[in-house]
Amino acid sequence: MRELLSIRLTSNFILERAVPTAGEIGFAYERGWLPSAELIRLVTAKRRIGYPMTGTEEKISMLLSDDNEELHELAADLSLTDEPQEVRQQVWTFLVLEWLWVHRGEFRDPYEIIELLYADLDYPDEMAQLVRFMPVAEHNSEVALNQRWRQYLESRAEFFRERGKRMLSTEGSA
Repeated sequence: MRELLSIRLTSNFILERAVPTAGEIGFAYERGWLPSAELIRLVTAKRRIGYPMTGTEEKISMLLSDDNEELHELAADLSLTDEPQEVRQQVWTFLVLEWLWVHRGEFRDPYEIIELLYADLDYPDEMAQLVRFMPVAEHNSEVALNQRWRQYLESRAEFFRERGKRMLSTEGSA
Protein backbone atom coordinates (compact mmCIF):
# COMPACT_ATOMS: atom_id res chain seq x y z
CA MET A 1 0.00 0.00 0.00
CA ARG A 2 2.84 2.41 0.71
CA GLU A 3 3.44 2.75 -3.02
CA LEU A 4 -0.24 3.36 -3.75
CA LEU A 5 -1.14 5.81 -1.01
CA SER A 6 0.95 8.37 0.75
CA ILE A 7 -0.47 9.08 4.17
CA ARG A 8 1.59 11.57 6.12
CA LEU A 9 0.16 12.36 9.51
CA THR A 10 1.09 15.57 11.30
CA SER A 11 1.89 15.73 14.99
CA ASN A 12 -1.05 18.11 15.52
CA PHE A 13 -3.48 15.69 13.84
CA ILE A 14 -2.13 12.82 15.94
CA LEU A 15 -2.11 14.57 19.32
CA GLU A 16 -5.61 15.94 18.81
CA ARG A 17 -6.79 12.32 18.68
CA ALA A 18 -4.35 10.07 20.56
CA VAL A 19 -1.01 9.94 22.35
CA PRO A 20 1.09 7.14 20.90
CA THR A 21 3.62 5.21 22.96
CA ALA A 22 7.26 5.02 21.93
CA GLY A 23 6.73 1.63 20.25
CA GLU A 24 3.70 2.95 18.41
CA ILE A 25 5.68 5.95 17.18
CA GLY A 26 8.41 3.66 15.90
CA PHE A 27 5.80 1.58 14.06
CA ALA A 28 4.43 4.64 12.21
CA TYR A 29 7.88 5.94 11.38
CA GLU A 30 8.88 2.57 9.88
CA ARG A 31 5.75 2.63 7.70
CA GLY A 32 6.45 6.16 6.44
CA TRP A 33 3.29 7.62 7.99
CA LEU A 34 5.31 9.91 10.24
CA PRO A 35 7.96 12.00 8.46
CA SER A 36 11.17 12.84 10.33
CA ALA A 37 10.24 16.43 11.19
CA GLU A 38 6.82 15.32 12.45
CA LEU A 39 8.40 12.58 14.55
CA ILE A 40 10.52 15.20 16.31
CA ARG A 41 7.51 17.55 16.70
CA LEU A 42 5.38 14.73 18.10
CA VAL A 43 7.92 13.61 20.68
CA THR A 44 8.73 17.22 21.62
CA ALA A 45 5.02 17.97 22.11
CA LYS A 46 4.59 14.84 24.25
CA ARG A 47 7.47 16.06 26.43
CA ARG A 48 6.12 19.60 26.68
CA ILE A 49 2.64 18.37 27.67
CA GLY A 50 4.11 16.07 30.29
CA TYR A 51 3.44 12.58 28.96
CA PRO A 52 5.74 9.77 30.12
CA MET A 53 8.77 9.43 27.87
CA THR A 54 11.36 6.76 27.22
CA GLY A 55 15.05 7.68 27.17
CA THR A 56 14.99 7.38 23.39
CA GLU A 57 12.05 9.78 23.13
CA GLU A 58 13.92 12.24 25.37
CA LYS A 59 16.92 12.09 23.01
CA ILE A 60 14.70 12.57 19.95
CA SER A 61 13.02 15.59 21.52
CA MET A 62 16.44 17.27 21.74
CA LEU A 63 17.32 16.75 18.07
CA LEU A 64 17.19 19.34 15.36
CA SER A 65 15.14 18.39 12.31
CA ASP A 66 18.29 18.06 10.18
CA ASP A 67 19.92 15.40 12.42
CA ASN A 68 18.60 12.69 10.10
CA GLU A 69 21.24 10.02 10.66
CA GLU A 70 20.91 10.11 14.44
CA LEU A 71 17.13 10.33 14.15
CA HIS A 72 16.97 7.16 12.04
CA GLU A 73 19.04 5.27 14.61
CA LEU A 74 16.93 6.50 17.50
CA ALA A 75 13.67 5.86 15.63
CA ALA A 76 14.76 2.26 15.07
CA ASP A 77 15.26 2.00 18.85
CA LEU A 78 11.65 3.09 19.40
CA SER A 79 10.51 -0.12 17.74
CA LEU A 80 12.52 -2.27 20.13
CA THR A 81 9.66 -3.05 22.45
CA ASP A 82 7.92 -6.03 23.97
CA GLU A 83 4.62 -4.71 22.63
CA PRO A 84 3.33 -7.03 19.90
CA GLN A 85 2.91 -5.45 16.47
CA GLU A 86 -0.87 -6.00 16.64
CA VAL A 87 -0.99 -3.76 19.73
CA ARG A 88 1.36 -1.13 18.30
CA GLN A 89 -0.65 -0.82 15.11
CA GLN A 90 -4.05 -0.26 16.79
CA VAL A 91 -3.54 3.46 17.37
CA TRP A 92 -2.37 3.89 13.76
CA THR A 93 -5.28 1.90 12.38
CA PHE A 94 -7.52 4.38 14.18
CA LEU A 95 -5.50 7.46 13.15
CA VAL A 96 -5.19 6.46 9.50
CA LEU A 97 -8.90 5.62 9.30
CA GLU A 98 -9.69 8.97 10.96
CA TRP A 99 -7.41 10.75 8.49
CA LEU A 100 -9.08 8.93 5.63
CA TRP A 101 -12.54 9.87 6.98
CA VAL A 102 -11.53 13.53 7.12
CA HIS A 103 -10.07 13.37 3.58
CA ARG A 104 -12.53 10.87 2.04
CA GLY A 105 -13.80 13.45 -0.44
CA GLU A 106 -10.33 13.51 -2.01
CA PHE A 107 -10.61 9.86 -3.09
CA ARG A 108 -12.70 8.34 -5.82
CA ASP A 109 -13.32 5.28 -3.64
CA PRO A 110 -12.22 5.56 0.02
CA TYR A 111 -13.31 1.96 0.62
CA GLU A 112 -10.70 0.78 -1.84
CA ILE A 113 -8.12 2.56 0.33
CA ILE A 114 -9.55 0.83 3.41
CA GLU A 115 -9.21 -2.52 1.65
CA LEU A 116 -5.56 -1.77 0.79
CA LEU A 117 -4.90 -0.70 4.38
CA TYR A 118 -6.63 -3.85 5.66
CA ALA A 119 -4.25 -6.01 3.64
CA ASP A 120 -1.19 -3.85 4.45
CA LEU A 121 -1.88 -4.21 8.19
CA ASP A 122 -2.24 -7.99 7.87
CA TYR A 123 -6.05 -8.11 8.13
CA PRO A 124 -6.78 -6.77 11.62
CA ASP A 125 -10.11 -7.97 13.01
CA GLU A 126 -11.11 -4.46 14.03
CA MET A 127 -11.20 -3.39 10.36
CA ALA A 128 -13.15 -6.34 8.93
CA GLN A 129 -16.48 -4.57 9.42
CA LEU A 130 -15.30 -1.78 7.09
CA VAL A 131 -14.24 -4.00 4.20
CA ARG A 132 -16.85 -4.43 1.49
CA PHE A 133 -16.02 -8.03 0.64
CA MET A 134 -16.13 -9.26 4.26
CA PRO A 135 -19.39 -10.94 5.26
CA VAL A 136 -19.38 -9.49 8.78
CA ALA A 137 -22.70 -7.76 8.49
CA GLU A 138 -25.96 -8.32 6.73
CA HIS A 139 -25.67 -5.02 4.86
CA ASN A 140 -22.58 -3.69 3.16
CA SER A 141 -24.20 -0.72 1.44
CA GLU A 142 -22.25 2.51 1.48
CA VAL A 143 -24.64 3.93 4.09
CA ALA A 144 -24.13 0.91 6.36
CA LEU A 145 -20.35 1.00 5.85
CA ASN A 146 -20.24 4.73 6.63
CA GLN A 147 -22.26 4.16 9.78
CA ARG A 148 -19.93 1.38 10.96
CA TRP A 149 -16.90 3.52 10.07
CA ARG A 150 -18.18 6.44 12.17
CA GLN A 151 -19.08 4.11 15.06
CA TYR A 152 -15.61 2.58 14.96
CA LEU A 153 -13.97 6.04 14.97
CA GLU A 154 -16.12 7.30 17.84
CA SER A 155 -15.43 4.19 19.92
CA ARG A 156 -11.67 4.28 19.33
CA ALA A 157 -11.52 8.05 19.89
CA GLU A 158 -13.02 7.53 23.34
CA PHE A 159 -10.62 4.67 24.06
CA PHE A 160 -7.53 6.71 23.12
CA ARG A 161 -8.81 9.83 24.91
CA GLU A 162 -9.12 7.80 28.13
CA ARG A 163 -5.74 6.15 27.58
CA GLY A 164 -4.14 9.60 27.24
CA LYS A 165 -5.70 10.70 30.53
CA ARG A 166 -4.37 7.56 32.25
CA MET A 167 -0.90 8.21 30.83
CA LEU A 168 -0.90 11.74 32.27
CA SER A 169 -2.22 10.64 35.65
CA THR A 170 0.37 7.85 35.81
CA GLU A 171 3.14 10.35 35.14
CA GLY A 172 1.77 12.73 37.75
CA SER A 173 1.64 10.04 40.42
CA ALA A 174 5.12 8.63 39.67
